Amino acid sequence: VDAFPLSTRPRHDYVTASRLVAYKRVDLVIRAFAERPRDHLHVIGEGPDRGRLERIATRNVHFHGHLPQQDLASAFANARAFLYAAEEDFGITLVEAQSTGTPVIAYGRGGARDSVRPLELSNPTGVHFHDQHPQAIDAAITTFERNADRFVPATLRTHAERFRPERFDAG
Repeated sequence: VDAFPLSTRPRHDYVTASRLVAYKRVDLVIRAFAERPRDHLHVIGEGPDRGRLERIATRNVHFHGHLPQQDLASAFANARAFLYAAEEDFGITLVEAQSTGTPVIAYGRGGARDSVRPLELSNPTGVHFHDQHPQAIDAAITTFERNADRFVPATLRTHAERFRPERFDAG
């Protein structure tokens, strides 16, 4: 959490970050942006799936490779939202993005159910989608945009602080 400081500056574009391997389902996020030519997606990460992902990407999808932690934190802090389509036990990047005050649009299974408060709850930190399909992601982005004023950066940061290592160590 400390390495990902809160930002209140203006935000633009969308970001996803992970190891570029098939099970992370970055392909779904990229395909969703094929239907959103006015929006831009920044893909951060490296892996064996990068070539395939670059081939399916449209011109509004930009690949950045691996970034140092400080640059990753800056990318999160500048994003309108962080997108994540994988089912993970936890998903640390979901918390890192929220630490910067960035809302999350995530597949509503696994760890995302614990780390991302959906719109249905008070003080939401993101939007869940329930089908691993580009159209579900597109619909979730639209829902996010309609509700963007409900995401308060300081509230997202406070929520992310619940996942500090000290809290688990004190267990």
